[in-house]
Parts: sequence; structure tokens; C-alpha cells
Amino acid sequence: MQVSWNSRQGRQRQSNNDAATIAIGENQLVAVLVDAAESRQSGGNQARELAHYWSQFLARAAMSLAFPVDAIQLDKLMRQEQAILRHRYLHEIASYCLVVLNPDSGQYQVFHCGDTLAGITVSPEAIDGVQWLYPPHTLTQQYAAIGSSPVTQCVNGESGSTSPVLTRCLNSRRFHCPDTLHGTLDSEISMVIASDGYWDKNTDDDSSVILIRSGQQSVQSDSDCDNLFVFPESTAVTRQGSLAT
Repeated sequence: MQVSWNSRQGRQRQSNNDAATIAIGENQLVAVLVDAAESRQSGGNQARELAHYWSQFLARAAMSLAFPVDAIQLDKLMRQEQAILRHRYLHEIASYCLVVLNPDSGQYQVFHCGDTLAGITVSPEAIDGVQWLYPPHTLTQQYAAIGSSPVTQCVNGESGSTSPVLTRCLNSRRFHCPDTLHGTLDSEISMVIASDGYWDKNTDDDSSVILIRSGQQSVQSDSDCDNLFVFPESTAVTRQGSLAT
């Protein structure tokens, strides 16, 4: 499979708080995208660290389980790890999407929480052609589902914020079990995993996307910071943009 990562910091962000981890095994490929939110208390540094940390943890957890991943076992591992977040990430929250794919059969599993989305497309270069597999876990989406409009939004204690209010997310106070789905990816179909800055075309927010398509195994990265992690570490990564050597 060919995997590419593209990530850019938002104009209103102190740092790029999106991160991805790609893990390649004998019969499965794991891709994780984490989008952490900057908090008023600690700014962007802690958010960036949380995104890096959780993306790598999720990838390692999924790789430790045989394909198809047992959702109950993965849930147990996540609950154990979430319980210790308060020691380092008390105020931070994040959205994430984990995709586990069998390259031979095309079967895939998606585990998601927050507003990172997974989708499929036959035209990977055109965002408008992506068929998103599920709606985001946001207050706006929740109200839209019942045909109503949300009240004035408040994010991290700041009323009037333009950031979406997440109804489910990764946080240190309460564990939110991710939603799951599964399907089969045809050879001509590509998988897209995106942060909300990408799928909502919001240049003020960090914009990141993972693209997975058929082809000879390769990993490419085009990012403005070092926010892609690959396992095993010996895997060759072609880097473009500001990190190209």
C-alpha cells in the first residue's frame, strides 16, 4: 500500500497539533491521525505532545492485536492508557481516527472519536469527491440530526469560540469509547483520514490528511513539522516540503 501524509499548521494556531502514526505489519497496515486542541491553560506545547503520544500509543496497541482487531481488547488497552492522562495532559482534549487495514483482502476497521473523519474516494486529489463514512462527534452535528440549532458554543470555557464543540473526545477526565465500523476497500478506491481543518477547509485550523491507496509499499510525508511516526522505524520515508533533506 502507498501511504502519504500532508500536514500544515493553521493560521490561528501556536503550533501544528495534528500527528499521525503509520505501522506496517505482515498482514495489516495501521494508520492513526490525532488532532489535539490547544487549551487556554497550557497552549500548544501540551496539545502537540498529546497528539504525538496518543497516535503512537494507538498504533502500537492495534499492532499488538491480531487482525481483525478485537474491539473489546482495544477498548481495554485504551481505558488503561486514558486513566493516566491526567498526570501529563489534564487540560488537553483530542479527536482521533484509527484505521486498521488488511492489504491482501482490502478489509478495514475504523475506530473514531471526535471530529477526525475517514472516507473513501476514487479521486484522492479532490476533497469534494471524498465520501465520508460517518459524521463528526460535534454539538452542531448532534443538533442537526434532530433538526435544531445549537445554543451559543463555548469551548474550554471560552464563549463565542469558532472551534467546534465536541460531544465525544479523548480527555483525561472521562473515557469515551470510540465508534467503530468496518468494510472492504476495492483496489481502485483510496482511503482518506482527515482532521477537521482539512475536511472543513478551515485554514485557521491545522489541516492534515492521510491518504492510503493501492500500490507498491511506500510512505511519503509533506509536513511543516516533524509529526509523522512510522513503525518499524527502519521503514523508508520520502519527505517533502520543509523537512525534506
